Amino acid sequence: MIRIEITAGQLPGALKRRERAVLTAIARGARRGAFRGKAMLVKATPVDQGEMRAAWKVRSFAFLREMAEIDNDAPHAGVVEMGARPHKVSREGIEALTAWVWRHRKSLGLVTASGRARGGEAAKAKARSIAWAIAKKIEKRGQRPTYFIRNLLPDIGRVAGIEIDAAINRLSNQRSPH
Repeated sequence: MIRIEITAGQLPGALKRRERAVLTAIARGARRGAFRGKAMLVKATPVDQGEMRAAWKVRSFAFLREMAEIDNDAPHAGVVEMGARPHKVSREGIEALTAWVWRHRKSLGLVTASGRARGGEAAKAKARSIAWAIAKKIEKRGQRPTYFIRNLLPDIGRVAGIEIDAAINRLSNQRSPH
């Protein structure tokens, strides 16, 4: 425990001198917490090709309200997190679904045990058929949310709090200049 002895007349000046150091410590802890939170999000991000996982960024700010934020600017991040209501799937969307099916053809049974595509063109036609079925399901039911970000927020907040507390404790263990 730290004990500081100061007279009432010295208190305003002492607080003012330490104010900048405390604010800096809080900002430093928040940034460290944000980087730890980013690592947690990267690990939890659903992966197909890795674009969304690679899009996590920590941005720092000079003002106090938001000292650091974690952001993901992948175009599909919001839909993966929050889902989507039923909607028509465009031709480009069906092509993207077909490519997704083709990338996952092994788990969908479109390859032989040796890893070769079953039937060549027949397998590609089957992939298009599966993509079409997925598009029809999206039209009727929409896309389910994952809520992986929302579910991690309490843990990220806890980690950020730990880092802020640690930064303030490091500051309080330093001698204050008089």
